[in-house]
Amino acid sequence: MFKNYFITAIRSLQKNKLFAIVNILGLSLSMCVCLVALLQIKDAFTYDSFHPFPKRSYRIITDITGENGIRDRWATSPPPLADRLSSLYPFVEKTVHVAPAMDEELQFEQKKIQLKISYTEPAFFDIFGFDLAVGNKRDALAQPNSIVLTSKAAELFFPGENPLGKNLSFKNASGNYVVTGILKDNQEKSHLITDAYVSFSSLEINNHNENLADEWKKYSYSSTYVLLKEDAPVASLEKALSTISMQNAALFQLKNISRLTYDYQRLDRISLGEDLMLGGNYKSANSLWIISGITFLILLMACFNYTNLSLARSLSRAREVGVRKAMGGSKRQLFYQFVTESVTVSLFALIFACWLLFVLMKLPIMQERLLNGVTLDLLTVCWFVVFAALTGILAGALPAAVLSSFKPVQVLKNLSSVRMFKGLALRKTLVVLQFGVSLIFIVFLVTVNKQISFTMSYAYGFKEKDIINIQLPDSKGHLLKHELEKIPGVERISSSSDVFGFHSSDYAPMKKNPDDKNGIGTDRYFIDESFIPNMNLTFVAGTNFSSDDQPALKNIVLNETAVKNLGYDQPGQVIGQSVWLNDSTPVKVVGVVKDFHYHNLKHVMGNLALCYDTARNNFLNVEAHGLDKGSAISSLQTAWKKIYPAKPFTYSWYDEQLAINRNKKEDVAMISFLAVMAVTIACLGLLAMVTYTAEIRQKEVSIRKVLGAQVMTIIMLLSKNFIWLLILASAISLPIGYIVSTLFLQEFAYRITVGWQVLLTSVFFILTIGIFTIISQTIKIAVKNPVKNLRTE
Repeated sequence: MFKNYFITAIRSLQKNKLFAIVNILGLSLSMCVCLVALLQIKDAFTYDSFHPFPKRSYRIITDITGENGIRDRWATSPPPLADRLSSLYPFVEKTVHVAPAMDEELQFEQKKIQLKISYTEPAFFDIFGFDLAVGNKRDALAQPNSIVLTSKAAELFFPGENPLGKNLSFKNASGNYVVTGILKDNQEKSHLITDAYVSFSSLEINNHNENLADEWKKYSYSSTYVLLKEDAPVASLEKALSTISMQNAALFQLKNISRLTYDYQRLDRISLGEDLMLGGNYKSANSLWIISGITFLILLMACFNYTNLSLARSLSRAREVGVRKAMGGSKRQLFYQFVTESVTVSLFALIFACWLLFVLMKLPIMQERLLNGVTLDLLTVCWFVVFAALTGILAGALPAAVLSSFKPVQVLKNLSSVRMFKGLALRKTLVVLQFGVSLIFIVFLVTVNKQISFTMSYAYGFKEKDIINIQLPDSKGHLLKHELEKIPGVERISSSSDVFGFHSSDYAPMKKNPDDKNGIGTDRYFIDESFIPNMNLTFVAGTNFSSDDQPALKNIVLNETAVKNLGYDQPGQVIGQSVWLNDSTPVKVVGVVKDFHYHNLKHVMGNLALCYDTARNNFLNVEAHGLDKGSAISSLQTAWKKIYPAKPFTYSWYDEQLAINRNKKEDVAMISFLAVMAVTIACLGLLAMVTYTAEIRQKEVSIRKVLGAQVMTIIMLLSKNFIWLLILASAISLPIGYIVSTLFLQEFAYRITVGWQVLLTSVFFILTIGIFTIISQTIKIAVKNPVKNLRTE
């Protein structure tokens, strides 16, 4: 029976090719976006699900409220907490420390490579279930100065060799580290992103045999993971953490902290949980559901369009229904027939949507923004098919119910007497909804474009042009600087810990006096004496650093905002004064520079300290005038190879680097895609309404033409109700679009305003598209020969 339904559905689609193409195209475009959302949701829920005990393994969170009322939640906890839990609470089966991953330069012979490393214990393998391809996981991390590499990291250091027993040295740690194991390749996704694991006991040695078992105050030192025994209630862990936090409150007091408690996260809910400090890999659940909601709304609009188009051509199929019923067909059989047609359309749309998805998956923008590491498997494809079938049922249920309910006597005797949805309230509401959503998208898109244009043209206040930033792999920057100074056209070279326009390289509290209870949060950059003139920064008081200064953290230069927030009325008052960084480091203020934007435009002007400390610099800033970009880079690369013959040359032109950061083309492309889809689907819905109206008013139009009505009069007669719907949609959606766009702009400290130009441009665009869609169909009816419609009367 279903075979016959399917064959009949194929024949019906072949007979009505335009109807089939429009519906398949509309559904496939919206389904493609939904498939992307489904892949993202599926990907998000696969994180950390591969571990052996994901539902009874937990990470302990430190919840801190400062004296200023600011609350911070850390993914880390004090090292002694693990021992307290395992020794006093029998429901705890195992505990393990995992220090947050940090960047470290490792060296083997002459080969130096930057890796992410983390410190942990042998129980790590039991709780997380990672296996070793080489080595014994029971004792791989048992001894100090032991290291386990991922297979990728091992291949970088020891290609084609057995790495066990080889020694690696760290740039920022003493002693050699023995390779005791190689992790098996793991394609599953985890919140842990690490290239190597080092024995946790190494930390105590590197910190001069510090006893971490007593350090309750070091809550940011490492993460604590707990494996509960089977059938142990999580409420027991919650109660234990509450008890420990109360006991600790009596044991010690942390400066500037009014409250400290412990919380927990289940292992398989970490990535799709909350954004914690030092939390590792994190996916925003809110943004995921927002994107999913938007894509579902677009799909719903496409489903309603199928409904509208089906109802618009229902009169042409009314006689078919009448004949089928007269021949003995039941209402249920007809309902199944029409639902089968809609499911067939949906499955064809799925094929086209999957093809489009494969095309999108190859685009760099999609790979970076939405489909990073996402893969298709058989189960996912099965879910796609189920999704397409449900979409078809959703889209076709209402037309199937309407068509199957026609009375054969009525449709065979007088087709003109058939009416559906008296007043068309449902379908008019749908048109208003579709164009309203489209208008919101357009207002938002125009706002984003204008904000990006504003950001691109905004003057940050420091020099961008003719500066080449070169990233340094180690402390030989002074040798490279001497080589670069010999190149003709290189006018000035400075060094810095980071570059302006992105984020600060360090953050610390700064106080006017060491006894002040609260300091001001300060962004710090570490620079040399050439950096300030190289960036064209302007002094309002004091002087620059001197090359005779000791290359250590002794002298600093502040910006005007920092001076003001420290309590000085004039910049000159702070010159020669000492301020304290990190509560204990006195530094002398030698100069004050005019405020400039060292962050991106999402941040307000902050407190800035430029510290003279060449040992912490990671970049050379090369000012090159009058040089062709290609020849300049070639000359710099030649000098680079003299100092770093085995290391890659990493550089960027400063103005180009900032332009890429400011111009969020990926976001605009995605919003534009969604806006185009919403407008297209809305126009298809309007097309269905106009087609349906023209279908049932053909004889009325013919009579009016016979009585002398002009073509333009008839066009206006058929169009005016729809134009009013567009105007109503605009009136309802403009305030919503304004609010949504204004909320988006709140992310930027320096932003445009959503003015009447933005709103009028958006309304004009949507009305133009809508009116063109309406008139393109009404003209066909208005110019049609009335004889063809009246000759049977």
